[in-house]
Amino acid sequence: MIAKLALVTHHKSWVTRLMTAACLFVALMVVLSMPSLGVYVVVPVIAMIGVAEMTGLQLAGISSYCGRATAGASKKGVMIYGLQALLVAVGFVGRLTQQPVVIGMLLLAYLSAVILLFGGRRLYRFSFWGSSAAYCTCIVFGIALAAIVNGLWSNPVKLFLVIGLTAMCDCAGYIVGKLYGKRQVFKALSPKKTEYGTLAMLVAPLLVLVVLKVQDYGWILGIGPIALWGDLWMSNVKRWAGRKDAGDVLPGHGGILDRMDSHMWVLASIAFLGML
Repeated sequence: MIAKLALVTHHKSWVTRLMTAACLFVALMVVLSMPSLGVYVVVPVIAMIGVAEMTGLQLAGISSYCGRATAGASKKGVMIYGLQALLVAVGFVGRLTQQPVVIGMLLLAYLSAVILLFGGRRLYRFSFWGSSAAYCTCIVFGIALAAIVNGLWSNPVKLFLVIGLTAMCDCAGYIVGKLYGKRQVFKALSPKKTEYGTLAMLVAPLLVLVVLKVQDYGWILGIGPIALWGDLWMSNVKRWAGRKDAGDVLPGHGGILDRMDSHMWVLASIAFLGML
């Protein structure tokens, strides 16, 4: 096991990945200690980059479907960016102002995502799948950003716990899957997901409950399944677009959406429960 772990962690991409993760951890601690910086600078920047990445995925998907770069791509990019930014803003403002309609929007996003993911792209027109996927992703992304803002102002400890546990699920799934994974459990959705890696994602939060003897946070058990769901969802969106990563702003991780694939669904679900 030690030899396998050493082989995995000493790979060049893993060194880059760990260095980026360390920088993100430091940035998170700074933001938690300076909420105003997070609310007025970091969250808006994350929102703009995330929407830009989703726009890139949309354009890549359209281009892939057409077999060539489409005419007027720049104009289409601006229009797609504007529409997706509007969806993110609706989810963000709706959650911050606690509008009842945001509950329906999130439930619709969940329902649509389930239908799209398990129904398969063959059952729907290419453009319908892409536009529906954009709605699901952008609404959830906006609600998740609002949850971050609420957490920074009212409960940074819980925000840190949610973000940390979700990251732990991702890491556990990746490392255990690399070390012991043999069988693919989601061949059509995410070929790299193995049986042991998936199990590690699901049970990782349970270890925290046991080790820390936490009794009042039963909702933590839901983080693993939702994190797995977010990972599968974003993987399929990228496959629809014909892209490996949503972006490249985070060395070793890809883009903002690559890093927040699990986090956005977990944060949005926690916000739905009124806990952030």
